[in-house]
Order: sequence, then structure tokens, then C-alpha cells
Amino acid sequence: MPQFRYKAVNASGAKVSGSIEGESQAAAIKLLSLQGIFATDLRIAEDSSKTAKVSGRVPMLELALFLRQMATLINSGVPLVQSLTILERQVASGVLREIISQVCVEVQGGADFSRALGRYPKVFSPLIVSMVRVGETGGVLGGILNELAGITERDQQTRSEVRAAMIYPVAVVMVGVLVVALLMTMVVPKLMLVFSDMGMALPVPTRMLLAISAGVKSYWWAGALTIAALFAALRFWRATEDGRMKYDWMMLHLPVLGELAKKASISRFSRALGVLLGGGVPLLESLLVVKGVLANAALGQLIDRAAAGLREGGSLARQLEKGRLFPPLVTHMVAVGENTGNLDTMLVRVAETYEWQTQQAIKVMLSLLMPVMILALAVVVAFIALALVLPLFSMNQQLMG
Repeated sequence: MPQFRYKAVNASGAKVSGSIEGESQAAAIKLLSLQGIFATDLRIAEDSSKTAKVSGRVPMLELALFLRQMATLINSGVPLVQSLTILERQVASGVLREIISQVCVEVQGGADFSRALGRYPKVFSPLIVSMVRVGETGGVLGGILNELAGITERDQQTRSEVRAAMIYPVAVVMVGVLVVALLMTMVVPKLMLVFSDMGMALPVPTRMLLAISAGVKSYWWAGALTIAALFAALRFWRATEDGRMKYDWMMLHLPVLGELAKKASISRFSRALGVLLGGGVPLLESLLVVKGVLANAALGQLIDRAAAGLREGGSLARQLEKGRLFPPLVTHMVAVGENTGNLDTMLVRVAETYEWQTQQAIKVMLSLLMPVMILALAVVVAFIALALVLPLFSMNQQLMG
């Protein structure tokens, strides 16, 4: 039986933590509830004997294709074990092929499909495992797998579009930085020697360029070490619970990137919660699963507070409104969904709206990125050119005089 580690709140409101055994995540939550403990975070223990090791990563595109093909086979009436056997021979990823093989063996041995997938938490997210369990229980596994494939495909499409759009700007920046570095370390020092030998009084921009060039050439290693140390310190700080919370909160409140991150988080939250509720998963359990899917700790904290408010009899819309991260449009649609009994449908509509807004925001940001980067490089090159040309004008004036 899998071992789960939990963080929770007891009946008196005190925070508690520990571990518990359960057939599934849902079973573990129910066992804790019977003890008067309400889980805020529940994850399978890393050292659990039921957690399998994965010798590599599975590309998201491969995972989406696997889910889509499984859905097609199941909907066509092919038995689960036979479907797994067919896909085991077809998948391109060796890691995924090995996982499918092990899952097939467990299912043949009588294990639930969702439980077999749950042994690979680094490949199959809590959302996938929970939804597959819903599909098994309700006899709608094919439809659930189709929905999960759609979610995974949308995530993959967004990432692919961003990567493709970033190739050219990144290449331009790398070439620009290389050219500027060569100018600063090789060309500028030689020209400065010529100007110095002539005994000229150098203009302010030229003296600034000379100082920068000398600093880059002599102390580049110190700059590299400083940057590496700052990145290491940031990574260490983010590894702490308080650091990650503050970092993720700041990411949601940045001028441009913050709005993009917020839209993406809202769409992911709404889609996952809507799908779970539509599958019959209780709201509190759904919130806990969704929290495990989201990457932002600040949003996870808001979900914890929302769950606590729901246990006290509050509404989801009111709890989300208190957090001040969800726009009024979202909280209003959630309130309408709660009042009409169609919360899952309204959440899916919210997800569709914010998925479209996220796509548009990414396109706008990337379209503005290239001009901004070119402008920044132009300013640097113009400064270098000005610093080199001004002494030439001074030389010309001296010769004319």
C-alpha cells in the first residue's frame, strides 16, 4: 500500500504533518478526515516501495501522444491490457516504453490503471492519476484520457510556440554580445593606445569606454563568479519554503511577465478543477489535486486558504475573491457556477477564455521582444561608435588648427 506524506490542519486549527498509508490519494484524504485532520498537501512518499524509479524524462509530446492513442484504443473497444501492449511496441521514447511495460504487468496482475500510473509521479501528474481513477470508476476512461491528452497538448503547444519564437531573438543577442565583447577586449584597447600615444585629452564617453574595456578584460572572471554566486544564492533561497513563496508571489506581480504568469496559472487552475469536478471528484479533494499540479507556491497557498474557508462553510467564489489574485470576471463566473450547480462547466469556460488570453499575451510579448532587444543593442553599439569617433574629431580639429 502506498505511503503518503501530508501537511494538514487539525480540528483546533493547528498545523500538523506526518505520513499515512492508503490505497490511493483519495483514500488517504478520507482516512485523515475521519481523524479530524484536513490535508492541505498530500504527496506520495519518495521512499515508498510503490514509487518506481525513472531512468530519464518523458517528452511532453510523447506523453500527450500516448494519452491520445490510449483514448482512441479504449473508445474503439480494445481492452486496457491489449491497448497498453499495442502502444508499448509503438512509442518512440525508450523511457516511456519501459514505463508502459511495467504498467501493463501491474494491470495484468490485478492493479488499477490509475494506481499503476501513480507509481511514476515524475511522469504522470496528480491530475492525470486522479482523472484516470475517475474514468475507471465511472466507466468513461476513454473520454477522460481524451481530455487529459487535450490538456497536455495545449501545454506542449504553448511551450513549442515560445521556444520557436525565442530562437531568432536569442541568436541575435548572442551574436550582438559576442561582437561587443570582441570590440571591448581587442579593438578598443588598441585604438586607445593610439590615442594615448598622441597625448590627446580623451572625451568623457571615450574615457568611460576605456574604463569599461579595461574592467571587462581584467576582471571578467570576477563578473562571471558574481553572476554564478547570485544565481546559486537565488536557487538556494527558492529551495526554502518561505523563499519559494515570496519568489512566486513576485513573479505574479511583475509588470508584464506577471500578468502572463497569472493568466497561465488561472487557465491551468480552472481547466484542472473543472475537469475533476465534471468527473465527480469532490471539491475539497479536487482543490488538493489541483494544488499539486500548479507550479506557483503563492497560488498554492491561496488554494489552501480557499479549502479552509470551504470547510467552514464559505463559497469558493468568496474565498478566491479574498486572495486578490483572481480577477472579478473569474470570481463572478465561479459564483454563477456555484449558484446554478454548473461549477465545472463555468470553470471550463474560464479556462478557455484565459487560455486564449494567454496565447495572445505570449504573441504580443514576443512581437515586442525583438524590437526592444535590437534597440538595446543599437544603444550599446552607438555608444561604442561615439566613444571611438569623438577622438577622431578632436584629432582632425588639432590638425586643422
